[in-house]
Amino acid sequence: MSINSAKKARKFPRIAAILVVLLTGAGTATGSLANPAFHEGELLVAARKIPDVRFAETVIFLCRHNAEGALGLILNRPAGTLPLTNLLRSLGVETKITGDDIQIRIGGPVQLEAGFVMHESATSNPNRICAHHGITVSSNEEIIKKLGTSDGPTSPVLFFGYTGWGPGQLEGEMRRKDWVTVPASRRLLFDPDLTNLWRKAISRRGVEL
Repeated sequence: MSINSAKKARKFPRIAAILVVLLTGAGTATGSLANPAFHEGELLVAARKIPDVRFAETVIFLCRHNAEGALGLILNRPAGTLPLTNLLRSLGVETKITGDDIQIRIGGPVQLEAGFVMHESATSNPNRICAHHGITVSSNEEIIKKLGTSDGPTSPVLFFGYTGWGPGQLEGEMRRKDWVTVPASRRLLFDPDLTNLWRKAISRRGVEL
């Protein structure tokens, strides 16, 4: 699975190394495009019997969806938290910030070395991957370096990896009824109750899968 825009994703190899340690220690207005075939800015919700078990009960934020393919982040695959000081030092940033942790999630199986930060939008970010519902997704390392500062992003969540589809691939999976789409909202995008996020998302559809 691939998408041209994903090639622009900033890679964080040192952070990825920290993520491996983290995982070892541990016991995805609507913003849709005018074309109704595309669901950019919506939530992609896995059907109960989705064939690919990697995506069982996943909720994916469709950051981009157009004729070239789709790119999304799985919202409910947590990987723990990481002290913000450790994250910044891995990027070579010395800081006096203490006591703050940042959420880490697995955005998908593609390019786990690629980092994305989702945060509430305060100002326009020219390097953003997408912006919907008052939130922005960026892969810019400079945005991450500002975490915890007065001009840094608000309510940040850090993702490693993404979920991607080539041209027409997601549409085919939707015709096969592997997925349904539901409206997204800031409340769901930042919902801390990840265990029940799939059921909450399904309830917006109003049907049982």
